[in-house]
Amino acid sequence: MMQRILNLSIRLAMILAMVMGLLVFEAVLVLAQNPPPTETYFVPLPDDWLMQHMEDIDTDGGSVGDPYTPVRSVIGISISATDTYIYWDQWEDGSYDADIANPGGNVYNATTNPDGTQIWGDGNLDNGYPPRFRDQPNTAMRDTLVAGDVIVLDNLVPISSSGGSHGPWLGGRVAAQVYYDGKDKFAATLPVAATRAGWSEGDIDGAGGIGAAGSMFSDATSIEPTKLWGANFIVPIAYSPPGMTTPFDYSHVTVQASQNSTTVCVDVPPIGACDYSATINQGQQYDPTPMPNTSSPQGVPVGTEIRTNFPVQVVLVTGDVGSTWATRWYNIKPFDQWTNDYYQPVGTSGASSAVWVYNPNDKQITITIERPTGTFSGTCAAKSSCKMPDIPADLGGHGTGAFSDGSGPAVFYPVSVTEATGAQIHDWGYSLIPSEQLADEVLVGWAPGCTTVTGANECFDDLDTSTANDQVISRSPVWVTPLQNTTIYVDLDGGGVTCPDGGGAERTINATALTSYNIVDDPAGSVCDAFNTEAWNANYCNTNWSTNWVENDNNDIDSGSIAITDATKQLRFQSYSSEESGDVIYRDANLNGQSIARLKFTIGKSSTLDAVDNLAVEVSGNNGGAWTTLETLDGSTFTPNPSERIYNLPAGVLTTDFRLRFRIVDSLESGDYWYVDNLTISFGASPWDFDMSGARLVTCDGTQLATAWGQQPSYSYSGDDQALDMGTVLFALGSKIDIEKSVSPTLFPYEAPTPLIARYTFVVSNPGNSPLTNVTLVDNFENFYYPELELYCLEYITDSLIVEASHAVDVTSEIPLQANLGTMNSGEAFTITLEADVTDCGIGEHPNVAVADSDKTAQVLDDATFVIDGPPSAVELARFEAAAQEDGILLEWETASELDNLGFNLYRSTALNGDYVQLNAALIPAQNPGAVFGGIYTWVDEDVTPGVTYFYKLEDVDIYGVATLHGPVQATALASGPSAVSLTSFAAGGGGGVWLPLALSAMALLGGLKRRK
Repeated sequence: MMQRILNLSIRLAMILAMVMGLLVFEAVLVLAQNPPPTETYFVPLPDDWLMQHMEDIDTDGGSVGDPYTPVRSVIGISISATDTYIYWDQWEDGSYDADIANPGGNVYNATTNPDGTQIWGDGNLDNGYPPRFRDQPNTAMRDTLVAGDVIVLDNLVPISSSGGSHGPWLGGRVAAQVYYDGKDKFAATLPVAATRAGWSEGDIDGAGGIGAAGSMFSDATSIEPTKLWGANFIVPIAYSPPGMTTPFDYSHVTVQASQNSTTVCVDVPPIGACDYSATINQGQQYDPTPMPNTSSPQGVPVGTEIRTNFPVQVVLVTGDVGSTWATRWYNIKPFDQWTNDYYQPVGTSGASSAVWVYNPNDKQITITIERPTGTFSGTCAAKSSCKMPDIPADLGGHGTGAFSDGSGPAVFYPVSVTEATGAQIHDWGYSLIPSEQLADEVLVGWAPGCTTVTGANECFDDLDTSTANDQVISRSPVWVTPLQNTTIYVDLDGGGVTCPDGGGAERTINATALTSYNIVDDPAGSVCDAFNTEAWNANYCNTNWSTNWVENDNNDIDSGSIAITDATKQLRFQSYSSEESGDVIYRDANLNGQSIARLKFTIGKSSTLDAVDNLAVEVSGNNGGAWTTLETLDGSTFTPNPSERIYNLPAGVLTTDFRLRFRIVDSLESGDYWYVDNLTISFGASPWDFDMSGARLVTCDGTQLATAWGQQPSYSYSGDDQALDMGTVLFALGSKIDIEKSVSPTLFPYEAPTPLIARYTFVVSNPGNSPLTNVTLVDNFENFYYPELELYCLEYITDSLIVEASHAVDVTSEIPLQANLGTMNSGEAFTITLEADVTDCGIGEHPNVAVADSDKTAQVLDDATFVIDGPPSAVELARFEAAAQEDGILLEWETASELDNLGFNLYRSTALNGDYVQLNAALIPAQNPGAVFGGIYTWVDEDVTPGVTYFYKLEDVDIYGVATLHGPVQATALASGPSAVSLTSFAAGGGGGVWLPLALSAMALLGGLKRRK
């Protein structure tokens, strides 16, 4: 027990420090502090580095596919929970904020501080909101985040070159241009799923030729939160593994720091000393291999170790030099997260898919691979990288490692290689997730089905001239493999899934263990016509029309007012006999049972059309018995020319007898024409947008899922302008943790008998559907600790600790509380209670925060507060104000009464929640001590800098040593104000000289006091 007999000065020091500290804490809460983040991220791969990587891999110097500015930089963030805040800190302003949630003077302003830190989700448009987010008017809805939302930061970032159109590109990003790109830092108050992608969007000759490879030369990677970073990595990929066509003869590592003064040691085999080293600061990145680099092989060899003093993230960029389009990105896991147990979700059709493993051990290992078709194995020599057998279509796999001599489990590291035969398309890859990091719920990050899908657009290749590839489907699905037989529920709209019946899911999959499933948000079917042949019966999509096109002109395919000619390969509506008015063409399709259908086509016109040259687009649900006009196109106002028309079809026409019709409204003059091309009607049983971003995959029986997103080779083809030649792994979201903290009693009355005993209860639970590992509970009781005295004001009571848990809990200390809860299964809850003597904590409110954490979740917090009541305040404050004037900042306060009042202290800070410094050297004495009436006080702070905003707090001190804080108030010093340091003056409106000696005596009694601000 703390010593009961304390001298008066120490006792008063403790009371004043405690009260002042708590009141400052309370003021922070009241003054609209943003919630702290639970996860922090840094965007990897600066865009000029991305361009240089592509330039070094594609060394042909002028053929199709050369990279050229700008870079299309894409960062996608999927929101898992409503009321999430996102804080975005741009690298361009030269530094990152110490408190990203509360950036103070560096908060974003569109006019005065465009590279400041933005705060998304608080409903305040002035401090930033997600760009191009929600098609809403200028209201708070544009800055409100709910579960299922997806923020896509898609911008074209120009990269300057010092050597012409082929680089070099390093250093080509300047801070004066602010974009969402590599090196930016962001944080989230609740878990999110984030993705980074990029490719060269530039076109050297301006005609879609050289440099137009676009997303065919690209990749993506999930952005991991800093809590999953590490300090020891091994490069798991060899330059040219045997049996493959050099997919890894370019292998550059990018090391990114989370803290300043991060030292990086790159140790190339034989392992021993650093071969490359660097010191980098927060957000900075380091590549030990020089760029540009035209030698081959390029990069660091397999088995290279990367060791740092602070956590970093490591992204590996690989490629087949000179292959035009082959590149793959890998987010490498720290070595302490490597295991002997992994799952692979991608088994492709149309191209090979394989897994390469690295054996870090000193002896040979055996990898046992389990699939639904059977179990087989392969070996890998010590310190080597080796290829496992190709994965058959529609199958996943489970791989475990053991030493070949039978001496026990052996860790290894696997990476996936899609299109493993060395072809130049369909190439993407990712690192497999350790099995202990899988869960039964996954949130999909940025995962579009094709390159241009936005809003109502379709995954349809408008540039392709081959009729064989005309299909309205996603090229890049979500791949999922369950570990056991289960039902997978897919939430596409953010509404959530309820268990045990999967309520709210838009899709249900009865899944077999270790089988690979593709999930897309596509229509069930489509009918289309690209008019690439002179025929009225073309069926290009996955569903046939019910009839051929029927026209009422002359029925000739290549002549008349309605025709398809081999020269134009378009459906033409043209002048023919000056009697085209009323000429029509129609075609039927079966849309029975569809809940949504969408018509899309490209349309253009001749420049000679006028206001009477109109074309009507009409639909019917009863074979033309009644028509609904979707639009009548006016030849004089039609714009742009050509343009894409998209219509959601009325529900009443979605029948067996659906008919689409084009009708020439008025006769056309000589040379007039309309044309229609690439016509598609897509339909399905539920809403679809070709985009899996923000989707959620859930099992209700606890079965874990291995998931990825990326290109399905069988869905795309060579030259497909809608193909996304990229993919990445998806991280688990299903693990959840919760904490509830309480204290009893919450109020100790004034002059209550001692000792005062507070009973704390902590309940930590796992409401998720998967186990949590390495769960911890921490409560530092930091608000109760006084560094001046090197002691806590509360004392743990021996034998009061009670732990209610299903297994042993390791409580390493009681105050501060440190408890290791181990593994918590789904639905499990642990309870810990303890009692403490809080008598010496003094009068006032006593809040503090407890934190629960695990390997798989973000931290969760809860607080509890008790109050020790005290005597009435010594002073009744009527007002406290601050105002700028020419000679400084005028502070004025007025009291209504001064019962037991000893005097005042003034404190100043340049930040709302910064450190406050006392302005007065001695206590400002009360004017009317002991009176039921008050006085007026003024203070001029002349030690100010023009244009700087200052914050002030006022503290009244009574004759018992109890201090009470008021404020803060603020004012900004005038631009014409004093600029040099000068004395600060004070004036009081009334007598007080009698009390000055008493005030000085009291200050002597409280001498040496260090208040906590």
